Amino acid sequence: MNRREFMQEGWSYLWKGLFLLGVGSFGYSLFVEPRRASVKRTVLYPQDLPSNLNGFSIGHLTDIHLGPDVSTDYVAAAIDLLMAHRPDLIVLTGDYIAKNRYSGTLKVLSKLTAPFGVYAVLGNHDYWADDINVLTELKKAGIEVLKNESKKLSVRQTTLQLVGLDDAFLQYANLDEAYKDADEKYFTLVLVHEPDYFDNVLDSPYRVDLQLSGHSHGGQVQIPFIGPIILPPLAKKYPHGVYSHNGTLLYTNRGLGVVRPPVRFNCPPEISLVELRKKS
Repeated sequence: MNRREFMQEGWSYLWKGLFLLGVGSFGYSLFVEPRRASVKRTVLYPQDLPSNLNGFSIGHLTDIHLGPDVSTDYVAAAIDLLMAHRPDLIVLTGDYIAKNRYSGTLKVLSKLTAPFGVYAVLGNHDYWADDINVLTELKKAGIEVLKNESKKLSVRQTTLQLVGLDDAFLQYANLDEAYKDADEKYFTLVLVHEPDYFDNVLDSPYRVDLQLSGHSHGGQVQIPFIGPIILPPLAKKYPHGVYSHNGTLLYTNRGLGVVRPPVRFNCPPEISLVELRKKS
């Protein structure tokens, strides 16, 4: 074999290797990573956390997208993983159904229980699918939905205030309405589907200590050293993880399900467990 033939054969092996690597990566991102949900535990230190809420845990599920690409069995297994950690409170931040007019049921969510309740807000996909059906199914599952309203929870001889905002992408979120019965003196947890609504909350006159959101899916595909390649509107500034502004915190969950194309790469699905700790 002469030098030219050797080089040609070398390039042939290289292209074959790259092709197989591409096929393998695609198979992994389509069949493996989207089903690798795990519990991600995050400790947050809000600056005005009451002492009685020190150690309080919040289970957070979002973007389930139950439908053709996300099975009930997968969601049930994810719920079991979360319930094993016995969170004090469970919250859900929207997009429960994937396909328009999908005939599935959210009965699987009835497995969610917590000492201080299970609360939810809606996302854009819920409205695009069938928000009336989603509301009905959530209520059947024992989950209280907050639509621009607040809820005070008596926790360990103190008060934790929930503020649930309706979907911001569809411009249904209304801070004035949501805070109508809220009280400035209580530690306040805001639930809203879209993370970039954080800026609206920060610019408002209302108290917010921690916002929990989803919507972004983390981009579903994250290129190493580059990050997410595609992000939806209202999830471009705060796509995943913890953010802080003058002591006010935001946590964006990567979500449990997928939208099409139903792939994830370097961005596995997430079951979030947030633990509140008082600064020492």
